[in-house]
Amino acid sequence: MIAQEFKSVRIADGGKLQFATNVNTELRNEYLFSAMMGTLEIGTNSNKIATGVTVSLVFAERGGTTSSFDPDRFALGAVLMGTTTMHCPEIP
Repeated sequence: MIAQEFKSVRIADGGKLQFATNVNTELRNEYLFSAMMGTLEIGTNSNKIATGVTVSLVFAERGGTTSSFDPDRFALGAVLMGTTTMHCPEIP
């Protein structure tokens, strides 16, 4: 299991967050942001998450988020303005 924990994750223009497709992974964060030219990839049509592999994207309160830091209250959650792809095996 590959597990990572962050307060927030920002995928900048030209950046890419790509999950492994052949190993269990988990990303725990409070807030995920993708810029217009950023990419979030959790498997592709030609490289799906493998059968039996679990991928988790968990939005969890990390503490310390104030109304001055997040006045529009986007946390907990994601604002994905760029390309987002998610592909897994077909579930019977």
